[in-house]
Amino acid sequence: MPPVKNSRKDECKLGRGVVQMTVEVEAERSSDWKRFMNKHWKVVAIFVLAIILAAAFAVYVFWWFTGYAQTTGLVPSTLGS
Repeated sequence: MPPVKNSRKDECKLGRGVVQMTVEVEAERSSDWKRFMNKHWKVVAIFVLAIILAAAFAVYVFWWFTGYAQTTGLVPSTLGS
């Protein structure tokens, strides 16, 4: 059975052409990802920084809340003794 040809000359559904096209598609996807990161690296860096700051702020608020839980009456004073 001969290979079935697609619209492009170098593509074929049977045989070695499929493997070659898979490699080319992966290379194109990698290239697209690199191009995207080169274009938008500042925004990605800002998002990473915002996530780090939000996590640090959440830990700080947790420590503040647990430190003042007894004085606000949320936790009974006998619990900390």
